[in-house]
Amino acid sequence: MLVDGLSFDLQGLQPTQVEHAPPARHSFGIPRGVDPAKLVALRLVPGPHLATGRVMLPVLRAQMQIARAIIRRSERVDCLVWAPARSAIGQEFFARAVDGWLSGGAFPALGLVSYDIRADGAMQSEGLGIMTGQELRLAASLATNRVAATQLAVRLVNQLVAMGGLREAEQLIGPDGNRLRLEPQDGGKIIGVRAD
Repeated sequence: MLVDGLSFDLQGLQPTQVEHAPPARHSFGIPRGVDPAKLVALRLVPGPHLATGRVMLPVLRAQMQIARAIIRRSERVDCLVWAPARSAIGQEFFARAVDGWLSGGAFPALGLVSYDIRADGAMQSEGLGIMTGQELRLAASLATNRVAATQLAVRLVNQLVAMGGLREAEQLIGPDGNRLRLEPQDGGKIIGVRAD
């Protein structure tokens, strides 16, 4: 499949290639009664000339454009599984998020990125690293309210994807008016966020 000069392979259409969706730990808008683990999967992957460890935004946008077109034309697609975030996304949730992004809106930071509370109480992203080379980690003090922490993470992910990551510490004002410090940690693989 070709979009804007970028090629992608759609795998799993032959009866001998039947495979199931990869495991998902997070779900976003999955219809009741749908179990992604039991569904037959098609796999949409960048062509060999695009296959690298990190996804460039134009490649991801083209891939999501194709996925959206497939969903739009098929009544048999129940969900999309995005392996880098280990997330399963219902087709309506996916369509709204991706349509908005492809039309110039915010990056779909719920679904293409997921969020976990760690043993120390911090909230960490999963899936952001494939685009920026870094995951986001909100300090435990910012993650006590899971809803507010997720909203903050979504805003930060949108900015980080647009910037391509963070190379040096920055300060900014959060949605609640408090100062936040963002700082690369763990050899630059994590962007730590704490109140400043």
